[in-house]
Amino acid sequence: MLSLEWPQDSQYALDVRDQRGGQAGVTVTPVLQFVGKNRQTAAVLPDVAMCGNGASLHLVIDAQQPVRAATLTVTKEHETLYRQTLDASLELKLLDLDQAACPSRQDGYVGEITIAVAQPANGATLSWSNLIREDVGHAWIEFRAWSPQAPVAFATAGTYSGLVGDGVSTGINFFREIGRTPDLRKTAPVNADQWARLTAVIDDYAAQGTSAWTPWHNCTDFATAAWRAATGETLSATLVYPDAPWEVTKLGLPNTVSLYHSLLAAGGVP
Repeated sequence: MLSLEWPQDSQYALDVRDQRGGQAGVTVTPVLQFVGKNRQTAAVLPDVAMCGNGASLHLVIDAQQPVRAATLTVTKEHETLYRQTLDASLELKLLDLDQAACPSRQDGYVGEITIAVAQPANGATLSWSNLIREDVGHAWIEFRAWSPQAPVAFATAGTYSGLVGDGVSTGINFFREIGRTPDLRKTAPVNADQWARLTAVIDDYAAQGTSAWTPWHNCTDFATAAWRAATGETLSATLVYPDAPWEVTKLGLPNTVSLYHSLLAAGGVP
């Protein structure tokens, strides 16, 4: 994963392509705002990218308005491998892979889906005070394609309230969770039919616009619906866990803490 972050008074652009201009196995996100800064991310799936075309991958950073410096960070599974500050354009080869090293997939799967949940940042159970502070955690879906022909190699999807700010739209948003570390996650491979069912749920939520998020139709509702459609497994975002507050026991409010306990019981891992 490559992430470029810069102050909002500057302007940069990040791109990753093969030497022929293709992006098989690579997803470059739009520019997104995070806490007053701009960020653009390139998710690279090396097996897919390199085995799809056998060409070198190239990173290009265009310093369009470098009033202040940008920071390029390279991570792998949330571990920082490299960080560089720059205020000028940059182009370099990322990697090259021998086609003989490419794995052969004959198991019928076309990709994998992950459901992820992060509890409230203060570590407390869901409570009315958490709701007021909008410290309620988040749940989302990640999906990775194993085919160079897939239109998107890697993406995340989650629903939000526009009150979050930073350019977040009420409803479904894509890519905002890239780089976010969940408390628990669960991953399953999916075949073409399962992938189609997942896509149908995402399309349905996207078509709902701002109606795709309400307090009772929130990020946990979306994540569990997408997971259930793709895998057939039902997880609960309204599970009554030990010492659950009245918002859960009486109102049945879908929440990340309930989903955390449900996912933990279903074999979720950090």
